Amino acid sequence: MRSLIGLCSVLGLILPGCGVESSTSAPPRASGKADTGWVSASTYEIDGLMRGTVSHEATGAWEDLATDPGLQEQLVEDQIKFGKNSLKKHHYHLDQLAQKITLESVEENEGVVTIRYAAEVDMTAENGDDEIPALEDLPELELGFPVPLDPVGVYSRAGESCAADWDPYVLYESNYYYYFAPDNEDCKVEMHQAKLTLTEVHRQKIAFPEYDQLMGDLGDGAKGFTAALMPGEARDRIKSHLEHDLNLEGEEVEGGSFTRYRMGDDKVAIVIDLYPSPYKIQEALGKYHLIYYHGHSNYGTNPYFTNKDAFAKHYQIFMVNSCRTYSYYARQILEQKATADDPKGWAAADVVANVEPNWISYSARTLKPLLQGLLEGMEAVERGEENKAPSWQSIIDKMEWMDSIRYGVAGVATNSWHPHDSEPTPTPP
Repeated sequence: MRSLIGLCSVLGLILPGCGVESSTSAPPRASGKADTGWVSASTYEIDGLMRGTVSHEATGAWEDLATDPGLQEQLVEDQIKFGKNSLKKHHYHLDQLAQKITLESVEENEGVVTIRYAAEVDMTAENGDDEIPALEDLPELELGFPVPLDPVGVYSRAGESCAADWDPYVLYESNYYYYFAPDNEDCKVEMHQAKLTLTEVHRQKIAFPEYDQLMGDLGDGAKGFTAALMPGEARDRIKSHLEHDLNLEGEEVEGGSFTRYRMGDDKVAIVIDLYPSPYKIQEALGKYHLIYYHGHSNYGTNPYFTNKDAFAKHYQIFMVNSCRTYSYYARQILEQKATADDPKGWAAADVVANVEPNWISYSARTLKPLLQGLLEGMEAVERGEENKAPSWQSIIDKMEWMDSIRYGVAGVATNSWHPHDSEPTPTPP
């Protein structure tokens, strides 16, 4: 992290999600109950079972901790995310929302609640151009790492003593886990040794966007879909990519509320609305087929994807282009799109995410291969040449403009569209 921040400082760039703090508390979260259905050109998903013990005093907002399973799960997940840096040393990127949490015991003693738990978690690991390894070929199947026994208020208790590499940013309670350094000599916070057993390496198959569901009636005889671009920072850079890299002309709509572009022809097209900021993202979630957020992650505390009622019922593609969005937002979005008939949320959502910190100033270039790939796919379908439609892996491969920035797509492991007269093709094991 130090080298990446240092390089950004030298180049005058801004890392999304690593610096701007909007709140000291996380937004409402949903409890994870399924893996993310991840595919990628360069990473794979791996599951594990984490066992640990966590304690906190039952006071204030935690007054009902001894009896409220929701609070108990919240406390467990507050501890789990402190494993981020330790697991990164093993080249794993941890999803902050657990698949499932089993509360094995809850005890209260003199106002302090102690919970023993088992949490099913998932992570990504890089494979580059290599084959995805079998579980038994991984170097370690059992990992141990320290986490705070009480994960609440670590900053207020430890100050800077248990953190490292936060400069040029500022430490807060809500981001302390991100810079957590339990091996610091002067770190005196009481620790618990969590244990992680790796349980499954997920195989991947070639997956495609649901092109048939993207090719709706645009109202002028063309087939296609609508896209909302919701930038935080670097709106001008996105605008430049649209107008200079893609050669699109914009038109101010609704008194300048947003700028509309059209990509394609009179047969197949994408209608693209560029908003000045994410302030209308809740409205956009309810009607567009593609929602592209570009800005800071705020350490996973952005509230943009926490309102289930804001999401449309139809199939949607989301790209959250900021810092560590696999860890922060992929599962959150899938859970909001889940229904009784689709409890994983995979049928109605594909979520493009990245697994490492990213540069806001440069990562907007990922918009071009995303839009071009989806348009090329729809054009191939329209021509009856489905075998020429790009897969998600091929689209993602063009986004990875730097070796350290890895992208993938969650929610696509069971996508049903594939070229006619063929079945989804497994990638090499």
